[in-house]
Amino acid sequence: MTIQEVAKLMGISQSAIRYYDHQQLLPSVKRDKYNNRVFTENDLAWIKMVITLRELGMPVPTIREYVQLSAEGKQTLRQRLKIMTDEQERILAELEKVQGHYIMINHWINHYIDVLVDPKLDKFPKGIDPIFPDHLK
Repeated sequence: MTIQEVAKLMGISQSAIRYYDHQQLLPSVKRDKYNNRVFTENDLAWIKMVITLRELGMPVPTIREYVQLSAEGKQTLRQRLKIMTDEQERILAELEKVQGHYIMINHWINHYIDVLVDPKLDKFPKGIDPIFPDHLK
């Protein structure tokens, strides 16, 4: 497949694909006699993985390390597992933070609904709801 076809199929720009290749995130992209990239099904799988890891917020250097370790084979499974579990922990912490924000925004929404129903209520209630996460108190 050509870079144009891959970009269209994956829903990303050609420049993003070139960037991923330049950053050594695509381990086996071949070139034709005109030096154009030629993508295989394996390359598409790597591109999809890189897109997913970037959407999760994994830094490019970490993805590069993961790709390099993958190329080395089974002897790097523990290192790759460590990369993924570290990422899992980071995402879990981010999720907990977002859940706290969700609780807080719902508290405000409920307050505004209460004020719309009873206009005498014009101040945010004193005290913090005990279900608020500690970092929001």
